[in-house]
Amino acid sequence: MAPRKRITDEPLALAEPELSNENEVRFQNGIDLFNAGKYWDAHESWEEIWQELGHKTSDDWEILLRGLIQIAAALHCVGLGKERGARGNLMKGWSKIVLWDGPFLGLDLTALANEAERRLHCPECMTGYNLKRKSVNETA
Repeated sequence: MAPRKRITDEPLALAEPELSNENEVRFQNGIDLFNAGKYWDAHESWEEIWQELGHKTSDDWEILLRGLIQIAAALHCVGLGKERGARGNLMKGWSKIVLWDGPFLGLDLTALANEAERRLHCPECMTGYNLKRKSVNETA
C-alpha cells in the first residue's frame, strides 16, 4: 500500500531517513538514471522506495521523494512533447523539494529546487540537468 500523500502546507516532521541497503541502491540508481536522461526509469526506481513508506510521521519524507519523482516525470513529459504535463509536474515537484534546505540523503536538493524554480516555465530547458550527490563518506 502506498503511503499517505502529505500536502505541502501541513505540518510535517521532515527528517532524513536511514535507507536500507536495497533502498540505497534504488535511490542511487534513480540518480544515475536521471543523470543519463532516463527520466521514466529514474521515476520508477524512486517510486519503489516510495511505495514502501507508510502513514507514520517518520515517513513524512515521502513528500520529498515524491517531489523527485514528479520532477523526473516532468522531464519525461518533455520527451513526449507533453508541455502541460511537464509544467504541471515540475511545479508540483518543486513545491515539495523546496520544503527542505540543504542536502538530503547526500543529494543537493537546494540546487535542484533553485534550478527547477528557474525552469518552471521552460521544463525543456532543464533536460540534461545532473543531480549532484555526495557519498556518505564525503565531508562537507
